[in-house]
Amino acid sequence: MFFIGIFGITQKEYDLDYEYSGVCEKCGEIYKYEVIVTYNCFHFFFIPIFKWGRKYYAHKMCCDEYYEINEETGKQIEKGNNVILNHTNMNRIYIN
Repeated sequence: MFFIGIFGITQKEYDLDYEYSGVCEKCGEIYKYEVIVTYNCFHFFFIPIFKWGRKYYAHKMCCDEYYEINEETGKQIEKGNNVILNHTNMNRIYIN
C-alpha cells in the first residue's frame, strides 16, 4: 500500500496565449480562438519525469466548435510565432 500515489500517469492541459480573431463565416459574429495543449505525463512523487502525446486544439468561441491543430502549427504557436489558423492547418472535431 505504500507505493500507491508515488508514481502515476496523468493527462495534463494548459492554455496558450494566442491572439487571433475574425468574422465567423457560419454565424457572422466576431470570433476568437482559444488554443489548448494536452499531453500525457508520467510522474514520480508529483515530479514530471516523461511527457508524450502532445496535441493542440483550438476552440472557436462563437459557435462552440473545436478543431485539432496539426503538430507543426501547434509548436509554432507555442513558441510565440505569429500563426494564422485556417482550414489548411486544422481539422474540425465533431463532439456529440
